[in-house]
Amino acid sequence: EHPNDPRLPKTAFLAAHAHLELGDFDAARRTFLDLAREQPAFEEADRALFLAGYAALMLQDNIGATEIFERMRSLHPGSPLAEQALHWRAMAALFAKDHALAIARFEEYLAAYPSGAFKADALYRIAAARYAMRQ
Repeated sequence: EHPNDPRLPKTAFLAAHAHLELGDFDAARRTFLDLAREQPAFEEADRALFLAGYAALMLQDNIGATEIFERMRSLHPGSPLAEQALHWRAMAALFAKDHALAIARFEEYLAAYPSGAFKADALYRIAAARYAMRQ
């Protein structure tokens, strides 16, 4: 009834988050993506995209998660979540058991964030993926 109500984006965000908490990952992903598309200036649009990517991972949609994380980083390069998005993009390749791609993406993460919060994890995942490729 009131499409310009400034409370609508926050309400949609909270609804999407509730879907996420309840394990309805498909509804969460759809609602977060709709919010990010329809309200690009929303103060938490970056978080909405990030959580849509997370929901895609929970649905085992690794390709979809990758696309969402890439879009999030493209639209919000200065976001505090950009580093996490790059890390989870690499994790999506690992979940898909594409070890070579996972290694490349973790190396991309390390190049972008040489002292990043996920540095140790990225190094471990690279070593584990290399080991898995030898088996």
